[in-house]
Amino acid sequence: MRKRIIAAILAAALLLCLTACGASASAVYEVRFELNGGTLVSGQLLQHVEAGGAAVPPEVEREGYAFAGWSEDLETISANTVAAALWTKAEAAPAVYEVRFELNGGTLVSGQLLQRVEEGGAAVAPEVEREGYAFAGWSEDLDGISANTVAVALWESYCRVSFDAAGGEIVSGEAEQLIRRGDTPEAPKVERAYYDFEGWSPALGTVDKDCSFTALWTARKLSSEEIFDRISPAVVEITAYEPSGSAYLGSGFFIDDAGRFVTNYHVIDGTDRGEIALPDGNTCAILAVLAYDKALDLAVLQADIYGNAYLTISEQSVSTGESVYALGSSQGLTSTFSSGIVSTASREIDGVRCIQTTAPISHGNSGGPLVDPYGEVVGVNSMTWASGQNLNFAIDIHELDRLESGQSLTLAEVYAAEYPDGAPDTPEDAGFYEEADAAEKESNDSFLLSDRMENGAWIAGEISGVGDMDWFFFELDEACDVNFEVLPYYSDDFDYLLCGILSLNDSDDDVDLIDALSPTKLDGYDAFTGTIHFDAPGSYFLVLFVDETYPFDEPSYYAARASW
Repeated sequence: MRKRIIAAILAAALLLCLTACGASASAVYEVRFELNGGTLVSGQLLQHVEAGGAAVPPEVEREGYAFAGWSEDLETISANTVAAALWTKAEAAPAVYEVRFELNGGTLVSGQLLQRVEEGGAAVAPEVEREGYAFAGWSEDLDGISANTVAVALWESYCRVSFDAAGGEIVSGEAEQLIRRGDTPEAPKVERAYYDFEGWSPALGTVDKDCSFTALWTARKLSSEEIFDRISPAVVEITAYEPSGSAYLGSGFFIDDAGRFVTNYHVIDGTDRGEIALPDGNTCAILAVLAYDKALDLAVLQADIYGNAYLTISEQSVSTGESVYALGSSQGLTSTFSSGIVSTASREIDGVRCIQTTAPISHGNSGGPLVDPYGEVVGVNSMTWASGQNLNFAIDIHELDRLESGQSLTLAEVYAAEYPDGAPDTPEDAGFYEEADAAEKESNDSFLLSDRMENGAWIAGEISGVGDMDWFFFELDEACDVNFEVLPYYSDDFDYLLCGILSLNDSDDDVDLIDALSPTKLDGYDAFTGTIHFDAPGSYFLVLFVDETYPFDEPSYYAARASW
């Protein structure tokens, strides 16, 4: 009995112990969330959390406030807990305003015409333009926007103004300007080598329409050294080749920076290709003949070059007694520079205006420039009178105006046009070219370009057709008789060949007819002969040509001799 009582007591004690231990391990606490003026977004406001556990805070919000946390620690719950939401007053979001841009007759180049800008911010002005107007700004302040805004483009009428340096260069300033009507443009600074700036045309002043101003320059007289420095970079040596390969030498000069140059036509006559040598020693091909006139003895050609130095053509006429300068490849000597004066400012030779000078030139100078004391071109050196004393001639540069423009032919095409049958062959049985002492040298188409005749020497030559004249000069040391003999090769030419003897006139600037040779027979051949007495020593001339009725396509060949 006693043992049963003890066992029951022990069992009860054990059960009490177990019950107490189990209650301690599973304690659960209540966690309540109070919104404190806010609202629940998600989660639970009443939670049961085991002792030591963490509550899961719900998501809450409150208009005009920023959530700042909970009033209690929710990480380790050890008792029933009430957690109140904590709030801080939220800053108000900035206001956003609309900014609209109106073009007011202009057009949009870039940017946006409708923008939304936060209060206090700045709008980004678009780029706009309007034909005939200058943009003057916007009607509203675009910085610190504080309300919806309409900004209207403001325009001012303007003029387009341009400045032409007229051969000079702009050192500073703008060549193209937009000027408000009624304002005065700011002229750029200009300069030009060898010239003095005189002002603008028209004179600067207020403008009320689109306009341009052109620089006015006055050429200044240069020293001979300055003239050479100015013109030599633009003068070239020409080598032109016949189909046979024979070469002709001459000179030329550029008249623009695109490779156009001027020379005498006789430099390229009868040639089908050529090249020019530049002052720096380089060479380039002749690409085309842009204009030419055989009677004027002028040609404008195109070289394979761009950006070259060039010469200015004088707008003024030279005066007798004025200094002039010549440059060319005299006798093949490149850049031969000479000076002299104008003997006669305007002399017409075979219908061509020429300038007679004392500036020495010789073979190879043909086509080179004759320039005035300002270094501007007044003529194209063309010929020298071999029988005279320092009588040299240049074709007036303004004769270029008589050339027909718009051509673009190769030298070969010009050759084909001028010589459709090719170069005339020497007659096989004429005997003149094989047996003659000399042959004529073209161009000898005027008395100033006469070939020399030696006493008793036969000269063989040919007249290409109507308009061609062959001139020869001979010099007598004393009064004497001179016997002339001219033998046509073709007997058919006898009726058309004319032979004249001439002398210089009193002013030495032209020739007068003395006599004509008479048709006769010489050793059974048709010939022109005559013996003429000359009363004084001096230079005299023989000229041969065919009359206007000459019917043949072939040249007229002849041999001529003068004996004294």
